[in-house]
Amino acid sequence: MSVREVQRLASWASRYGLVCRALCPFTMDLFSARRGYTDIETRLTLPAAARRAIMLWRCALVTLGCDPLRFACPLHTLAEKPPSLQIEYDASLTGIGIILSELSATGETQLIGAVKLPIPVDLGGDSGYQNSAEFMAIEVGLACLISLGYSGRGVKLIGDNTLSLALPPSVLWPLL
Repeated sequence: MSVREVQRLASWASRYGLVCRALCPFTMDLFSARRGYTDIETRLTLPAAARRAIMLWRCALVTLGCDPLRFACPLHTLAEKPPSLQIEYDASLTGIGIILSELSATGETQLIGAVKLPIPVDLGGDSGYQNSAEFMAIEVGLACLISLGYSGRGVKLIGDNTLSLALPPSVLWPLL
């Protein structure tokens, strides 16, 4: 592929990532593949991580195209909702911790539950994976809320990782 084609794929992936948040961490693999090249017509061989990212994006888009009623998000679900649930999270390279709460109209919190999980892969102490660990904590928190029967509600995220907090619109994350 040319550097220009990789740039185009990375740009599309970051735009689609606003809607398909679970695939956002893989967008960085596409941006990383073109790093260091100045001539956009240069042909390059994609590293394995970038090829995997492309395959994951393809699968997600084909799935969406094959059964949009089942896999698409109705537009109204993308609107920001006032938060009525809260996920407080933190992560390290070895584990994640999550506190789930329900928010009252006055802002008081009522504990729903807490989760502590080891990260099931060895990240080798590489701090480059810290953002991925933080994203995992958010996804696990959302999965826990969904498994407890919560849906269609706004979620406030509280964490110390600015990149993971910047991904959703403001501090609200519509629970789909």
